[in-house]
Amino acid sequence: MKPAYVMLGWAGLNAVLMLVMLVYGENVLFIGMYALAATTTALAACIVWLAHRARRTGLPIRMPVNSLSAGFLGVAAILAGASVVFGQWLTGIAVYFLLAAVLHVRRERLPVQARPGPTAVPTDPAVHEQRGALPAATKAATAAGFVARAVGSLRRSRKGGRR
Repeated sequence: MKPAYVMLGWAGLNAVLMLVMLVYGENVLFIGMYALAATTTALAACIVWLAHRARRTGLPIRMPVNSLSAGFLGVAAILAGASVVFGQWLTGIAVYFLLAAVLHVRRERLPVQARPGPTAVPTDPAVHEQRGALPAATKAATAAGFVARAVGSLRRSRKGGRR
């Protein structure tokens, strides 16, 4: 499923919730908040769709899987959102995390000519067949435990209940 479709679905859900609030005569502030959420999510979906389209035509931007800058950006967004409830002073802290994300993303980009290096994980199919005795013993012990529990349960039920 394309990410833009998921985001448009979320925007549609917010729009439906806004319409439900209209029917029940909710406060204008809450209706405005849901309308803003639906609009913002729809705009973000359009940006994701355009970015996905542009990425197909040009060279891909190579980023590592574990992005520390994305973590910084997430913390900044959480702090900025919490500043609505707990006060504007959290926005000042969020700015530092946002700055750290911007400065760190430049170091995380991989060069276009970078290729994956060798790993310590064996990729030979014959290696996967050489399993030790421990997994088989664990499975046998688990199966024996289930059988013992089932037999004990059947004995108790025939005697007229639990002891």
